[in-house]
Amino acid sequence: MNYLENDIFTPDISTDKTPTVYPCVKTEKSKYKVIEAVTEQTSRAIAFANEINENVIGDFERETDKMCHVSTFCFADNNIFVSYYANGYSNEENPDFQSARISFAPMNDIKNKTVLDVQCVGDVISGHTIKKVYDTILLQRDDDKDNIYVLFTALVDDQYYRLYRIFNIKTTKYSTAYRHCIAPNRGSYESRPTRF
Repeated sequence: MNYLENDIFTPDISTDKTPTVYPCVKTEKSKYKVIEAVTEQTSRAIAFANEINENVIGDFERETDKMCHVSTFCFADNNIFVSYYANGYSNEENPDFQSARISFAPMNDIKNKTVLDVQCVGDVISGHTIKKVYDTILLQRDDDKDNIYVLFTALVDDQYYRLYRIFNIKTTKYSTAYRHCIAPNRGSYESRPTRF
């Protein structure tokens, strides 16, 4: 990977330290309780399924989407905001053809939606090509109510990154793009702005 002067991507940080490898061990007792899935159709399960089917809020996908997955949503400024990844080429979940998206609509007019691409396979950021797009996460900070953070995982050149873009709900525009790196062996957390 070649790096530019103001690149949001950085080379791997090498170290002379010997990595610590912990062996796999069987846990005898856990503080967590495993809950088995209930498969029988109890009256509560049927009521829950009926409530979901009868109270659909809206359809936030693009009409040309053939597969959408991993949606998250939030309510802000009298709008519903939804993030997801989509495949517009086939109905399969295939990161080679996926786009990260944000969709939003007024709470009282769900059919009046706007769908925007956050990042698509083939896009170039600072000279680096997005080769695959995976899961999206949408979040809003309590101290930053005018912005929504749309996070997604991408294969950039030959390395995976968790990236995010900030979407301003007042202007309905993306602001400066940032990298949020949580990949292993990538050094310490670092974020640097760049322009798309």
